[in-house]
Amino acid sequence: ESELLGRPRGATRGSRGGGALLGVHLRGSDKGKYLASAASGRPVPPKEYEPLVESFLRTHRNGTVFVATDSPSFLAEVRARWLARWPASAFRWRDVLRAEENVAFSRGGKGSRSSNARKGEEVLLDVLLLSRCDYLLHSASGVAEFAIYWNLKLHRRSVHLQYTRNRQPPPWGKGEAAVERSTAVERSDSELRLGG
Repeated sequence: ESELLGRPRGATRGSRGGGALLGVHLRGSDKGKYLASAASGRPVPPKEYEPLVESFLRTHRNGTVFVATDSPSFLAEVRARWLARWPASAFRWRDVLRAEENVAFSRGGKGSRSSNARKGEEVLLDVLLLSRCDYLLHSASGVAEFAIYWNLKLHRRSVHLQYTRNRQPPPWGKGEAAVERSTAVERSDSELRLGG
């Protein structure tokens, strides 16, 4: 357990020149397929993240973008579109099991049921890596939600792309001082709730 929790420390040190780290969670695979009426909604494709990625990289010249996705087609789109626009050195992702259907239930090949422990470990590592980012872009997903639970600063430093109305503006556009003030207020609130 401690070995697993220690792994993200080294993996997130790869930001360019010590710049800010943006986590991007692209939920693909089964999103919206099994529960069409669920609040999780439609898959949000990489092209909808692009304006925010561009804004982040423009604001943070030495910034790094960590991409976590379960979808091979989303990762292919990131490679084709984003690496054509920005330096490859600005992006990181892990080599994990990916499938267009829910990888947890996929059969055969690399996504076989025999690798359930690996699937669980991979999603936990993605959650922990996303939680170590300075900012987070995401759609409705338990992965992004748990990353925010691990790092409460991300609550005010994230943009939920599932929302089309009243969407929070990118936190790096507010200026770091405003983000730090809002994080300090959030920390005080959480300490009161936890009784600490």
